[in-house]
Amino acid sequence: MAEGYDQNKAIERPKTQLLIINNSIADSFFYRYNKFQSSSFHKLLYNSDMTIQKIITSILVLPFIIACGNNQKKEAQSSAADTLTYTMDSVGIRKGYASGDTAEASIVYPVIQGTSPLADTLRHYAEQHFRNAATAKAGLDSFIQEYESFAKEMEGVGPAHGWAYQSKTNLLPVYKNLYTLSSFVYEYSGGAHGNYGTMLYTFTKEGIKLNWKDILLPNGETTIQPLLQKAIAKHLSLPETTPIKELGLFIEGNTIPLPQSFALTDKGLRLIYTPYEIAPYAVGEIDITIPYADLVNVLKDQYQ
Repeated sequence: MAEGYDQNKAIERPKTQLLIINNSIADSFFYRYNKFQSSSFHKLLYNSDMTIQKIITSILVLPFIIACGNNQKKEAQSSAADTLTYTMDSVGIRKGYASGDTAEASIVYPVIQGTSPLADTLRHYAEQHFRNAATAKAGLDSFIQEYESFAKEMEGVGPAHGWAYQSKTNLLPVYKNLYTLSSFVYEYSGGAHGNYGTMLYTFTKEGIKLNWKDILLPNGETTIQPLLQKAIAKHLSLPETTPIKELGLFIEGNTIPLPQSFALTDKGLRLIYTPYEIAPYAVGEIDITIPYADLVNVLKDQYQ
């Protein structure tokens, strides 16, 4: 393989410093800043030194944010025992080669501060998307090494094409003392198309990961079926009365399996089926939310 030219140089951006009490503001900010564009993957963050210096997600419902700087500090200090503090960080790399191919990757992730059970658990799950490496940068380096090794094997055989990897993990707004990590991952390493998916992980303030058995009533998986059928039909732009067998899902019988990913939000129970989980790749992710008003006979009281 011809010697590659390095495009590692970081893109210069002004640092942005924010003190945020409402986590939804942070999520919206990073979504707009890092919005994935499949037609121009290279516009993602590469070695950005932009950080949010202090993002505080409060377990308590704060009625307002005090405008005075001194008062803001007092607010944070007075509720320090009931907050989770973290900063957002990102690393990225793009390398071009004489063959015309590129290898590019980026990871956006929260740096969780503190040593509480919750902080330790969130940190562990956030770091799972470092591609089995100790740090985000090491994960990107290994990705580039894997591509270059593959490209060398393909010499004289055929084009290696470009590889791409993107991971973005952030915390969703807290609901009923529950913390949810949302992790989107896209990876292309050859073939007809890349693979992607969003995973949701929900934890109690003690750092315990919730599963379906924790939140559902004994017959919840049965009583939720008509709600899943209706919500999925609507997502697919089909009549809400479309029978399960006519939804075009990869399932047997008339029972829709629960997805791996779910979260309890202020709008209801959110469920995400990743591509191929129950439907063809062309359908994309099936991201639905069922209002709590419809879940009285599905969820345990404390989760409604």
